[in-house]
Amino acid sequence: MTFIQSLYHYVESHAGSAVAIGLAFLVCAAVLLVCKRLLFARLRTMTMKSPMRWDDALVASLDFPLTILILAAGFGLVRTMVNLDDKTDHLMLLILRGAVVLAAVLFGFRLVDNLL
Repeated sequence: MTFIQSLYHYVESHAGSAVAIGLAFLVCAAVLLVCKRLLFARLRTMTMKSPMRWDDALVASLDFPLTILILAAGFGLVRTMVNLDDKTDHLMLLILRGAVVLAAVLFGFRLVDNLL
């Protein structure tokens, strides 16, 4: 059992299912956002040393779309942890797919904008 699942079961038994779902989402999103911030800080320092412009544009273009994907990953975690009925599960799957498409489109537009 993973840490997130054990934390979910502990909180669910003491505070209820809604609090456990929210806490699982917040923990997942917070950990991934901190990892993203650390990774991007390192990438920015590496790309600033390079004379090329495309690598700066690539890192700048990935920042916000990656945040959308991280939040979608939190929703995906909630989707796998909770037993949902078929309609709600399908709706969550559509939201996840929409978030991935939105992130890809935003990345493309931002990359072209930063390169021009």
